Amino acid sequence: MVSIWVEPGFSESIWCRQILQGLTSELKKRREPYTMQEDGDPVIVIGSSAEWLSAQVAECNRAGQVPVLLCNSQRKISGGRYHCVCSDIAGSMRLLTAAMVRRWGPRLALYGVNPQSVGDRSRREAFSLECGGPCLENNGSLEACFREFLPLLDQVDGVICANGFAAVSLYRRLLALGRSVPMISCGQTQLCRRYGEAIPSVDENYGAFGKTALGILDLVRKDPQISELTVTVRWAGEQLPGSLPPVIPPAATDRFYRDGELQQMQKVEDLLNSCDETDRQLLPMLLAGQSYALMAQACYLTEGAVKYRIKNMRLICDCADRESLEAVLRSWLP
Repeated sequence: MVSIWVEPGFSESIWCRQILQGLTSELKKRREPYTMQEDGDPVIVIGSSAEWLSAQVAECNRAGQVPVLLCNSQRKISGGRYHCVCSDIAGSMRLLTAAMVRRWGPRLALYGVNPQSVGDRSRREAFSLECGGPCLENNGSLEACFREFLPLLDQVDGVICANGFAAVSLYRRLLALGRSVPMISCGQTQLCRRYGEAIPSVDENYGAFGKTALGILDLVRKDPQISELTVTVRWAGEQLPGSLPPVIPPAATDRFYRDGELQQMQKVEDLLNSCDETDRQLLPMLLAGQSYALMAQACYLTEGAVKYRIKNMRLICDCADRESLEAVLRSWLP
């Protein structure tokens, strides 16, 4: 039985969902049972903050277990022994910055970094090593991040955004000012794809983490003498002993996910990921303010079916009525 522990503050993020989906999909293919946030053997730990991950490693080690971390950190996590799966952040950032320098120039900035995330810390270290440009942090406010960046706008040739939400926020804020800057987002999202070539993205391939983690478990089961393994996963499309005690996570300190702007974008991202073909047909009509009757006629549905689908959209986006849903969508969809 594989036990999966997920960091509470990270669990609702799109990145955690991608990792978890890939992992559980592989477990189902192998017909291997698993539990969530329960005692089990072995343990796979999914998280982002160094403090929480360190606490889980120490707790597992006290129980005689060496966990597998899916955490995207290339720096050592304190707390004891563990195996690890992460993106090849250093190698990929090297290729990415080199390509951007050739195309746009040497003055690059890193935007929207979450200082509590071990992945973003690794990304920042790799970026600083490659080009030494400014790094703009999101400490719980993308608006404040933008205010810090704006005086630097004329001093940069291109921007690497730490995630798709930071990229959309930066693009839209610059657009409102009639300005622009070449940018690339680290991590594809459905929301980014809506902006096409305006926000190109590189995919960190979180879906491959699960298969890699189970490969580590296979090796460790065959050879218990293996002490620690760290495996890095290339970015997608890159050419460029016994039961465990319950874990009490430390108090959440990550302000990154409290940003209202990011939370709203993530809800829109959740909506886009949940849409089927019919929902995708309804979205532009909804944005155009068409009546339920016209939408039903165009999609060969009953008005009741249209209202049901739009109600589900409202629930995903946490909107009280159709008008507020339309306002949210108009805020973020191009």
